[in-house]
Amino acid sequence: MMATSHRSVLVVESDEGLARSLQILIEDEAACDVRVAHSAGEAVAELQRYGSADVVVSDASTALTLLSQRSVAANGSDGVQGTTLLKMIQRRFPATAVILMTAHQAVLASLEHEGLADGSVLRKPIDPSALLESVEAATGGTPPPARSVPQ
Repeated sequence: MMATSHRSVLVVESDEGLARSLQILIEDEAACDVRVAHSAGEAVAELQRYGSADVVVSDASTALTLLSQRSVAANGSDGVQGTTLLKMIQRRFPATAVILMTAHQAVLASLEHEGLADGSVLRKPIDPSALLESVEAATGGTPPPARSVPQ
């Protein structure tokens, strides 16, 4: 009988196609339970509903979005108005690892300037092997076997 995973990942990505692709990749290859949110507000709701995640894989722009009053009120997230999703996760769920994805050099520079690029930051388009390695490292799992990629 195959063991079930208790490792949980929250993917935060506004592009529904990319979010679904990431969900399938992580579920199939890293054997994690994956939930998806398409906005910072949805991510807050998911974290509140399930009481955290082992890893949040988020588009960097979404992670740096200021949480709105409506998002704060709707999700009972006292004290997070005017903060970003990333900072809220760091403050309320300190054991949750965050992996950020970005295609924009300016966003990467902003993360570095704010001292927020300490964790994993992956460049889009996402290299599936790099993402899986980051998820495995963050969840303490076994890295997936190396794949040969046709040149």
